[in-house]
Amino acid sequence: MTSRKPVSFLFVVLLSLLSFGAHPAKADSSHARIIRLSLVQGDVRFARETHGDPLADSKATWETAGLNLPIRQGYVLATDNGRAEVEFENGALAFLKENTVLEFYDLSLNDSARTTRLVLRQGSASFYVNPASGDYFSVTGGDFTVEADHRSTFRLDNYDDGSTVETYQGRVSVLHNKNATRLEKF
Repeated sequence: MTSRKPVSFLFVVLLSLLSFGAHPAKADSSHARIIRLSLVQGDVRFARETHGDPLADSKATWETAGLNLPIRQGYVLATDNGRAEVEFENGALAFLKENTVLEFYDLSLNDSARTTRLVLRQGSASFYVNPASGDYFSVTGGDFTVEADHRSTFRLDNYDDGSTVETYQGRVSVLHNKNATRLEKF
């Protein structure tokens, strides 16, 4: 004959641990940014730490970038004979073409407001942005900065002979020499 008391007691203990040990989930309670490399084609590399211009930093260590690589503040992503796509936690996307270097200068989170400051050191990249209220998203290339505070799609080219920005959808502000110019396409 078996006793049901030890089995019942064990069941009650396990149920108690599960219910008391679980913490209720809170929306946007995380203080971490979730940014990942969502597409890698060809030769794509990244550097974790660079000092100043990553293209001129002789001490930079470039590693092969793999799919789903978590991107952190300070990382630099470079495509040689390749392409890459970066996916941000809020649905924003960055598409890097061949021979492009993108620096993740500031990826901060303050009271659920995301600050994203990128620097396109060279090459061509397209961006899809849909910022939430309080979010800040900008890309600096050459001698100007593109700020997107509404849903927008734009492309930035930055080469030795000049830099350009083109808006495909929405609106962005281009800051150059303390002047702001709005570009819109609906």
